[in-house]
Amino acid sequence: MNDMIENKATEEEVAENTLCGVYTFKRPTKIDGDVVTEIAYDFSEINGASIRKAKSELQKRGYTVAVKELDECYHAALFAQAAGLTIDNVESFGLVDYNNVADIARDFLQAED
Repeated sequence: MNDMIENKATEEEVAENTLCGVYTFKRPTKIDGDVVTEIAYDFSEINGASIRKAKSELQKRGYTVAVKELDECYHAALFAQAAGLTIDNVESFGLVDYNNVADIARDFLQAED
């Protein structure tokens, strides 16, 4: 029983772990003509301007974010901001990788609540 308690991460540790990292693609991916196998991301620099830019990029495409906690397009746009990519870059990822990076952004948002 004590082992389970010791192995549990605190909420603070979880939040720290979701701020930055390196995502490894399931299949190599082309970004701006270069084939990459991983991409670094950092949510610690995300601010109001980043969120506005992500929403603006989606709105230019005719997409409206309805429920940000559940919206994978919004999550993907935030991941793009955290990784220094464009939404076009993220949308070019394969299905599994796209879903995975959107989940990373979702987890970040949930950890921040």
